[in-house]
Amino acid sequence: MKELRLAEARGTGIPKIRRSMLENGSPVPTFDFDEARSYFRVVLPAHPEYVALSVLRTYAYKHATGDVVGALQALESAWKDPNLKSPAIAVALARGWIERGELERAKQLADELPDISRYARVITTLADALFEARDTMAAQSLLDRLPALMAGQDAVDAAITERRLGRQDRAHARSLHEFAQTKMALTGRLNNSPKRADQEVRRRLLNEASEFLERVLQMEAPATRHAWAALDLAKVLRWLNRPP
Repeated sequence: MKELRLAEARGTGIPKIRRSMLENGSPVPTFDFDEARSYFRVVLPAHPEYVALSVLRTYAYKHATGDVVGALQALESAWKDPNLKSPAIAVALARGWIERGELERAKQLADELPDISRYARVITTLADALFEARDTMAAQSLLDRLPALMAGQDAVDAAITERRLGRQDRAHARSLHEFAQTKMALTGRLNNSPKRADQEVRRRLLNEASEFLERVLQMEAPATRHAWAALDLAKVLRWLNRPP
């Protein structure tokens, strides 16, 4: 191709392709040709999240046009693909089965989740459905599988579900811990500020976080929750320059 002036140089494009795909978070490209070098083919796999979004669009369209069975089949087919273990697809699939009253299939989905921390919304969605079906024990058992620390919205959803199940202490501890961590995060941009007002705000936020974390430690909560709260409290006290 270089001799025919169809390419500027030899061997520069392939490293660029690999680098660009890696930076984008996409799967690695594949290169294919025969022994006679009569053809050259490159496959650039789509980013998994883009594929998941395409599947969800198909699901939404089929569902909106009344093809509920076809919509669920699209999700089921996608979930079987090991490269499409998307939390968004799992949540939609769980909700779809729940709407059709297929709780057992939704519960089986929870057992197939490769990483509970990434699929917390699936767990809370299913726990809510089990609560509505008056299977409180199963709902509580599912929530017990959630990690102590989760992303903001997942933590709030879990706290709401815990409250609905009557486990007020767990709901309170989870939400208080989340608020404390939010206050800790807010102090980050104020750490190096020379302004006295900023330092006063920082100190107030850390004192509030300290109070929340101390309350979490006094509540009835899982040991893991207490351990993380103790670790965060130690950080806050250090930032406040308290005695060792």
